[in-house]
Amino acid sequence: ALKGIRDAEEKRRAFRETFYGVFSRIAKSLKTEVVLQGTIAADVVETRGGVKTQHNVLEQIGINPLERYGFRVLEPLKELYKNQVRELAKVLGLPDEIVYRRPFPGPGLSIRIVGEVTREKLDIVKKATLIVDEELADVKCFQAFPVLLEGRATGLSKDGFRKYGYMMALRVVESEDAMTAKYVKLDWNRLERVRDRIINEIPEVARVLYDITDKPPATIEFE
Repeated sequence: ALKGIRDAEEKRRAFRETFYGVFSRIAKSLKTEVVLQGTIAADVVETRGGVKTQHNVLEQIGINPLERYGFRVLEPLKELYKNQVRELAKVLGLPDEIVYRRPFPGPGLSIRIVGEVTREKLDIVKKATLIVDEELADVKCFQAFPVLLEGRATGLSKDGFRKYGYMMALRVVESEDAMTAKYVKLDWNRLERVRDRIINEIPEVARVLYDITDKPPATIEFE
């Protein structure tokens, strides 16, 4: 579904159609009439505002899920922002590991690859994500993740030979409501550990960068 697609918005729309197409077939096979979604206010605001398409925003942009996919959608959190959702979760008695769990994008790792998604790039991002999760597990932040950038850069292999490898960006931000965010000033030793593991454990990567852009002007995710 994503083969040959480089544009971020086209990727998100392609994911939405594939996701709900598959979901629709499963729902029909199970005779499911209602689907519960965790859409929050930030998803709706960004989609309606043309910032980026959130795959789970349907009725708000004129897509009737009952007509198109065969089921109704309930979204009990759609008017709440992330901090309000977390307050609600605490009131309901959910454990902290659930309340403060770092968000993961609906389209998965496909939007953490700038440009076309390939199997090789997915494998690289998976490995880098595991490293970041392990090394930054105790860091207080809203999100922490790697992004595989488009293009390549010249580097040196362990034996001193030239290699032309991928560039990986590290994104770590703090946010209350996902509408604004500040980059986290990580300790240099921590950054160097992440850098060394990515370079040493993923030979396809030649360079690791740290994103210090807030939201705005950037968005939290690259795509």
